[in-house]
Amino acid sequence: MGTSKSNEGPQQGTPLLPPWAPTPEPVAPPDEKADPKKKGPPAPAPPIPRQTGDWGRARADLSRYANDGRQGRLRQAARSYVRASGGAGGARASAIAGRSTVSRFGNFLSSAVTQGVQRTLQDLGLGALVGEPIEIVFSAIADKIAPNGALNEEAIARKAVLDTMAELLDQFSQDKQKIEQLESLDKKSVEDLVTKCVSAYVFERWLHELGLVLEKKKVSETKILKLESSIKSFIESAVKCDFKDFDILHIDLMSGAGRRLIDRIFEEAYSALESV
Repeated sequence: MGTSKSNEGPQQGTPLLPPWAPTPEPVAPPDEKADPKKKGPPAPAPPIPRQTGDWGRARADLSRYANDGRQGRLRQAARSYVRASGGAGGARASAIAGRSTVSRFGNFLSSAVTQGVQRTLQDLGLGALVGEPIEIVFSAIADKIAPNGALNEEAIARKAVLDTMAELLDQFSQDKQKIEQLESLDKKSVEDLVTKCVSAYVFERWLHELGLVLEKKKVSETKILKLESSIKSFIESAVKCDFKDFDILHIDLMSGAGRRLIDRIFEEAYSALESV
């Protein structure tokens, strides 16, 4: 659900986010210079990955994939991208907002299951929204888990949460969508949603850092969206989070062992792309 224009979305066609989703702040690709005539201070630069690899090679490999669409090209593009990011460890280390946001998202889900939705909303300072339409509640939750920030990295993490929450809403019963349905999630469901959020983050960040390659290709918007959909599916199939002996419903993902778990999951996600 990303776009090669770094969260700006296509200019035509259907929107990429549901109506309830707060729109992420647009962010510029890292190699796009600010317009000196534009009023106001320039946006802060995103965290820069450890550039021990060859970003030119990473862009060239993605361009080759865009030309012929071969799966082998996509695998090579993934390997080049992770290596240019400093390997799996470098990519994980620079995913600061991504790791924090996924941790908050996982904690929110586990709290809804174990403590109940009403208690969870109260703890978030959203107790007044109990009983409100689910779209309103989801929008407020997204603002708490992934607030708008000044950095591109924060906008990328926010977009990942919005996309994952949109998929979660689609899983709810269409006849009576209520926030209380979160309480019916089990351990496996929460693990799957956390995995989806990690995959969504990796996808959004890849597009942000290299998506301009697709935008510059002389192809139709339809083909660009098709290429991006293929990349997203590729990442989702490659990223398999292993929670091992951790009980995600009873661990704080923001500290201690829970934080180390999220760190490991992110590194394993990038390792999977580097070794495909």
